Amino acid sequence: MFLSDSSEYLCPICKEGKLIFRDYCKRIVKHEGGEAETILIPRHRCGNPRCKKLHRMLPDFLVPFKHYTEDVISDAVSDRLDINKTNDEPSVPAILRWKRWISLNTDDINGHLRSIGHRELGFSEELLRSSVSLLNKLMDSVPRGWLRTILRLIYNSGAFLVPVYSI
Repeated sequence: MFLSDSSEYLCPICKEGKLIFRDYCKRIVKHEGGEAETILIPRHRCGNPRCKKLHRMLPDFLVPFKHYTEDVISDAVSDRLDINKTNDEPSVPAILRWKRWISLNTDDINGHLRSIGHRELGFSEELLRSSVSLLNKLMDSVPRGWLRTILRLIYNSGAFLVPVYSI
């Protein structure tokens, strides 16, 4: 699914400029089992002359900077992906990198979720002081979509998760 009219969307970085369609770029997407396809990703530029950041409008099933779909990554991180069934795709080192990526970003994810819950959803300050892992709660309550949910909340608020490149 692609955005029909980006002029109604503000830049998530500067929060001032409206996003203006620029072009498309190709992206390789891998599904469970390693089957690959190429899709076109629309790119938009911020209309604010001080910002002019370029944004790729990823569909919900893609994870920024990852080739595999969100459901494959979330299943692998949650230990629900059967490697034998998927012909060893994704590879074990890739799965270990994804687990490490989530593990190293857990504190940031919980902080973002608390901040968004307080700032945007009006939850009390008690949520900010809570030691409960909102990520674990989300993983338990939404087993097929937890990663999609946190990515949408974090990236659409202008924040990001720190990449992990090696094990």
